[in-house]
Amino acid sequence: MMSKVKQGPNPIDVHVGGRLRQLRNYKGLTQEQLANSADITFQQVQKYENGRNRLSASRLVLFAQALDVHPMYFFEGIGGIDISLPTSSKKIYQEKDTPDAKSKEEMQVLRLFRASPEHVQAAVLGLLMDMVKALTPKESEEGEHGQT
Repeated sequence: MMSKVKQGPNPIDVHVGGRLRQLRNYKGLTQEQLANSADITFQQVQKYENGRNRLSASRLVLFAQALDVHPMYFFEGIGGIDISLPTSSKKIYQEKDTPDAKSKEEMQVLRLFRASPEHVQAAVLGLLMDMVKALTPKESEEGEHGQT
């Protein structure tokens, strides 16, 4: 009799769970708040986010509705799988409210920026551009320092 070798979570489940966590954080929700929207415990949300438990299609749709995204959002970025939507579905799926950020800090900056009035966004963008210019070495200075 062959013994079963316990493998880790399926990489797709880990990816979907990671996208769930990223979006939940971006929307500023706790695991408990998200769990309440699906009538489950926050521990169950933890297991989904870590990929230890697999999300059913119905629960995935429930989370997508609670987080105001298309269910396909959770599958974006999975290598080797074509998740492009048919043209007729593209109207339903909008990425404007989904995070592009890679870290919690980036998500916080993005959330604050999007929540700010237009004049504040313009001022912040101007300050950021000035900071980048000031902190980035100029090509002519690099060329001078690089030559002996």
